[in-house]
Amino acid sequence: MNYADLTKTYTLFCKRRADHWRTILQDSAQQMVDEFEASLDLPASTWQDRNLKTHRYVQLGEVEGGAFVPRQPQQLLGHDDVLRFAIQLTLEKGPNLHPKLDVNVPVEFLIDDNRIRVTIANQSTIPLYVQKTAAPGRFAEAVTAVKAAVERHFSRTFD
Repeated sequence: MNYADLTKTYTLFCKRRADHWRTILQDSAQQMVDEFEASLDLPASTWQDRNLKTHRYVQLGEVEGGAFVPRQPQQLLGHDDVLRFAIQLTLEKGPNLHPKLDVNVPVEFLIDDNRIRVTIANQSTIPLYVQKTAAPGRFAEAVTAVKAAVERHFSRTFD
């Protein structure tokens, strides 16, 4: 075995490790969105626009060029043990009233040893421990921080 062989083994190890953590981060992002949605007591999980197209009140995705793009968790790629995504919440004055307001809350997951460090809207950092079997409610503090970020959206509007 020479240096090239060891380098190849190390490169494969790094790829397997990155794939392992990316899967955990993607699954955790979906779990966080699910817990956020469940905590809201929504009138329904979806609403219809004026063209009768169905939309979810809560969505997982990314903000690209200022626009929210819905994504499945496996489409969130991340890099260097970091996964950035956004949670979009659609607010309304009433179920059949338009226009609706979409609020996007940026979230960052960072691998920190065997835990995920969660940053919500570039402000609060909440260390959460990663578990292979996702425990219900493990994102309770993060969900509260997302709700606070949505509220801050309105306080900034008139400041």
